[in-house]
Amino acid sequence: MDKYERERYQKKKERALRRRKRQQRQLIIMISIVLLLVLILILLLVLRKKKVFAREESQYLAEIPVYYSLIDAREVSKDEVGAAIQGYYDRQFYSRFKVGGAYLTDQNDNVLYEKDAHARIYPASTTKLMTTVLALERTSDLDALITVKELYGCYDDPESMLLYLEEGDQISMRDLLYALLTESYNDCACAIAMEVAGSIEAFADLMNQRAAELGMNDTHYMNPHGLYDPDHYTSAYDLNRLVRKVYTLDVFRELEQTYSRTITIYRWGEPMELTIDNSSFFLNGDYAVPGLKFEGGKTGYIDESLSSYGSVFTGNGNTYYCAILHSVDGPYMTNLLLDYILAPDAMKELLEMDPYLALWYENYDY
Repeated sequence: MDKYERERYQKKKERALRRRKRQQRQLIIMISIVLLLVLILILLLVLRKKKVFAREESQYLAEIPVYYSLIDAREVSKDEVGAAIQGYYDRQFYSRFKVGGAYLTDQNDNVLYEKDAHARIYPASTTKLMTTVLALERTSDLDALITVKELYGCYDDPESMLLYLEEGDQISMRDLLYALLTESYNDCACAIAMEVAGSIEAFADLMNQRAAELGMNDTHYMNPHGLYDPDHYTSAYDLNRLVRKVYTLDVFRELEQTYSRTITIYRWGEPMELTIDNSSFFLNGDYAVPGLKFEGGKTGYIDESLSSYGSVFTGNGNTYYCAILHSVDGPYMTNLLLDYILAPDAMKELLEMDPYLALWYENYDY
């Protein structure tokens, strides 16, 4: 190996050595960064569990789930913490609670919440609560078979819910009411109307008369089922009145608490059995309010007024009557409202709020 080859070899060796040292430094830096990130993560986890508020404020917040700790430890008053948290929850509730009308009362008729309670809105199938009231008030034997008359006025909407009753079918009023309240069949509403009053028009007159007697001054009915008619409307206040009335009827409460029922239709003398399940979101546990029991309710939906819901709950030695009109989801809005008024801790858990975040929002721009 001559002189020049030795120099080239030596330079190549030096470059390889520098490359190895550079790689070692990079590896050390990467390991250091990873260790630092791990330490930071551990520190954050420790701080997350740490009570960052002084003295009794820590105990005050201990029962509320904490998801992020964004505020440095500092002295704050208990009132400041409470006001900030409640203000944040208020904003969260009102940002989600979008309804055309709402009215919530207790058994003593105390108003717990109202919003545009007298706005006239299409009631959709909550109309069937009035149909139920008249059927129960004007039928002496609910289990006697009635003969279905020629039906009309329930096929106007291609999406109309139908049991597909035919003229001459025989069915009990109790079975009609169960199908009416659980699956909202519009031909069942018409069959009830024809049996009670002889015609849809005569039954609508009875509905309006009964509404006036119940003080439902913002209501006018044109049919027994709630399919759209520009002269068919109610208000959240009036729906609340109606819910209060229908809840006093034992059969309504019985049917609303029935999970499944097999109804019988006699066609040409031959029995046809159909099992109908109660699709109530609250009865089935899809929605729930801690401490309250669902007693009954009726949903309604039409394109012109979206989703509505009239319902009754009991709990805490009280009875609560709730009416929701024109929302994207009547049962959900009912759940949200009852949580907000009667079970705020459940609402806080539902919304996954953070008291520290609440204070952050109160005291800093965002």
